[in-house]
Amino acid sequence: MPASRDRRHSTSASITFRRNRRLSPNTLTKGWFRDNKHRWVLGFKAALSVDPSPFMPTESSWYVVIEDVPPRPKITIFPAADGGITCTFPHQAANLCGPTDSLWRMGYPCIERPEAAFKRDAVTGEPAELGERIIWRLGRLLSWIDAAACGRLVEIGDPVELPTFDAASGTTLGFNETLSDLPGWSSQVGNWGYAVTGAISCAYKYRQVIRYLTTDGHVFKQDALRQEGADLPVDAVWVMLPRMPIVAPWQAPMVWHELSMCLESDSISLEDIFRQAGFRSRTLKRSSPSRLLLGFPFAQKVGQKPERIHWIAVENIGLSDATAKRNGFRPVENNRAIWDAARAASRDGIRWMKTANWASDQLRTRGEAEDAVRSRRVLVIGAGAIGSAVAENLARMGVHDFGIIDGDLLDIGNLSRHTLGMPDCGHAKAEAVAARLKNCAPDIAAVAYKGTFPPTDARIAEELRRYDVLIDCTGSDAVLRSMAEFDWRTEKLFVSLSIGWGAQEFFCFSLSEAGFPALDALDRFGRNLTFKPQMEEANREGIGCWHPVFPASADDIQLWGAIGSKYVRNAILSKERQCKIYRLMDDATVTVIDG
Repeated sequence: MPASRDRRHSTSASITFRRNRRLSPNTLTKGWFRDNKHRWVLGFKAALSVDPSPFMPTESSWYVVIEDVPPRPKITIFPAADGGITCTFPHQAANLCGPTDSLWRMGYPCIERPEAAFKRDAVTGEPAELGERIIWRLGRLLSWIDAAACGRLVEIGDPVELPTFDAASGTTLGFNETLSDLPGWSSQVGNWGYAVTGAISCAYKYRQVIRYLTTDGHVFKQDALRQEGADLPVDAVWVMLPRMPIVAPWQAPMVWHELSMCLESDSISLEDIFRQAGFRSRTLKRSSPSRLLLGFPFAQKVGQKPERIHWIAVENIGLSDATAKRNGFRPVENNRAIWDAARAASRDGIRWMKTANWASDQLRTRGEAEDAVRSRRVLVIGAGAIGSAVAENLARMGVHDFGIIDGDLLDIGNLSRHTLGMPDCGHAKAEAVAARLKNCAPDIAAVAYKGTFPPTDARIAEELRRYDVLIDCTGSDAVLRSMAEFDWRTEKLFVSLSIGWGAQEFFCFSLSEAGFPALDALDRFGRNLTFKPQMEEANREGIGCWHPVFPASADDIQLWGAIGSKYVRNAILSKERQCKIYRLMDDATVTVIDG
């Protein structure tokens, strides 16, 4: 090892083993060395301080591996290929064999604290200096193997984690399972059927479940929130299990035989399911299903009752089609049924897919609005810069039923501060914004209305009445008056958002009534207007007849768009008549007054 770096690693190792009586110097199995990938490696043995278990011996061999990865070295501890643990526990990567020449297996334990996801050492407690980090992680490993031996890696109240399903396909399959879906699926435990999945348009390696069918072809559940895929063929088999299939203590089945044994313990024969699924597909003269979906009840925390269904999936399950042949066998139906059943009992590897629940509340666990907000049907009047920004924020917070009304086309000059892009130029703003909202998440529905408000078409006028929340983003007094004259029939939540001159002020007005009080809103806006148009400050767009444009930059729109969406969120929850005027100060702070 180079002098400076070598001494640091060597000293760290000595300190580590002297400080812990379970890691004394004579437990070293291989001193520090560089491997062929220029990683520093140290082999050692770790001893339990508790009684061993069938899966965790009194002593096990491990390797510390240090990779020079910016911004700081990466430290990982792997079970040794010779003398290391061979099973997989909770909080551990799938403990598979590494390459044939590897000294260690792939099942590194998760010894970091959960706070490590936020990348703050001060939060996680991990030291900053490399030698101290090695000591800290070795101490965490010793705690981990003790907890594994005692069966205490996961305790009551901890979040439930799935084992590592080695998703070799790289394709993610989305499904939609809500709390209300659990009872219906509970009656199907032990049963199987067919499913239709479809690729997500323009997305790379993403599919979604469209619908589930019974074995006789009747639709049992429509999964895709957008009614798409009517012509897509059946391409999957689903099986509902009473519990997650696990190879003890916490290993995902990696070959078909292991999976079949897991299901057999719950009196479910995967061989019979494959035999019947293949036979029925060939009888109906359709393509054999290529995917397997396995569902089971799932609880968010250990010890809690299941609250929804989770699905795991396999790709390329290998059922025989009507033309399947094998050397030495007659290409007849009886043999194809035997081949399908044999697949389920084989030692062939399983090609797991990534899966994810795309139910609305699960899509936005990183930040969602309240149920009362997400459940509202929102009409945005005006698909300009501020309207598109507010609508998109609401969509990403969980609102999933939108109407967008605007009569303009998107001009390339709009791109300086609009959420839309080059491919949308020349298209109707309403249609382009609606399409963008639908691309924000798979559960969003957005209808475009090309035209100004109020609509002249009685059918469209009736459609607009179905929305609960009406957000005016036009900045037009005439539109406010039209909102007051329009017959909404029932009580609505009205919100008006507009930007003052130079984007220095932002006006917000809202109330819940059967009609919009335009005179009150206009009076409040007029009394609180501080910055009036200064035409000498207006920008010019194009040549010829001078056409002034409103001065505001993209960061202005993003600022007021964020404040506007927060205002809408609060207005939905409070329903009170209120008027807020936000002002941007010279030091980039924002003040607010009641108007």
